[in-house]
Amino acid sequence: MLYSHFLRISCLLLLTLPVMFSLTSCDGHSSSTGSSGGGHLNINAPGDLTGYRDSTNAWVIHLNWRDFSNNELLFFIFRSTTNTPDGYYQLDFVPANTTAYNDSAAPTDSVCYYRVFAAAGKYYSLFSNVLTVPIDTAR
Repeated sequence: MLYSHFLRISCLLLLTLPVMFSLTSCDGHSSSTGSSGGGHLNINAPGDLTGYRDSTNAWVIHLNWRDFSNNELLFFIFRSTTNTPDGYYQLDFVPANTTAYNDSAAPTDSVCYYRVFAAAGKYYSLFSNVLTVPIDTAR
């Protein structure tokens, strides 16, 4: 039951991805919290996104962030190798209150950029800070 609820929310949010990339809420209003107007749910963006390549497996990148919201249902994790607005794609999503993720398929031959946002139904936060993880030069 819980899994189907998360899947349903994910599908709804995936339908609105072009809107989310412009950081406009689903109801068409721009806002610093991702949603606006009286009676709407405000979700704080996650922050302090940090990460590093695993010392033994260079294709694994460990991500951590701070959860500044108390009403999210999911966090969505995005990765890019170009750091352009249209260069990010959804890597995965994790349940509320999760503050870590391991990307186990990160390219080792290019810089990786990550960002995260929180969501609850059709409402969502702004993206976190962008994390830059350099090329694996040790190999």
